[in-house]
Amino acid sequence: MTAWESDALSVEQREQFWQRVMDFENAPLMTDFQRLTDAGLELPDPDAITDDQLTAKLWEVIHGLARIRVFLFETDQLNDRELYEVLWRRVLREENPIFSDDSDSAWQVDLRSGGDEADTHQYLKYYADERCRQQWLVDYPDYVMPRTRIRRLIETLCCHRRMRSN
Repeated sequence: MTAWESDALSVEQREQFWQRVMDFENAPLMTDFQRLTDAGLELPDPDAITDDQLTAKLWEVIHGLARIRVFLFETDQLNDRELYEVLWRRVLREENPIFSDDSDSAWQVDLRSGGDEADTHQYLKYYADERCRQQWLVDYPDYVMPRTRIRRLIETLCCHRRMRSN
């Protein structure tokens, strides 16, 4: 194997890094679904529970994942049912290496990244700050920028104020 190593790392740090790479490559695989059920969490099929039950169950799953150091990112584009369904049907079913004694690391699950145009639209609508959105328009001047939730709220409030003042 060929690899580049930074001279900024000490020999000890390099050895620790490569040991972690080997630990990752050789770690046993398990799904988070199995880890959560082994910890006593019931994971009912999303089609078998009501919306009220589902929201409570979703938060149980999120807290259960946090306890096993799995954290979800970029979920704003999904409602509770959509998020639970994605977790139950796909994310929790993926096998991942397990490091039971490593409290310094975590598994991060990005629920938006796919790289297609729909993902770009979601990123610019829900997550990008104004600076990033403006740079996107510089780079892609013909792009129709989606309005953010906050921008829609501000526009709605301004509209209501104008209507009351007339």
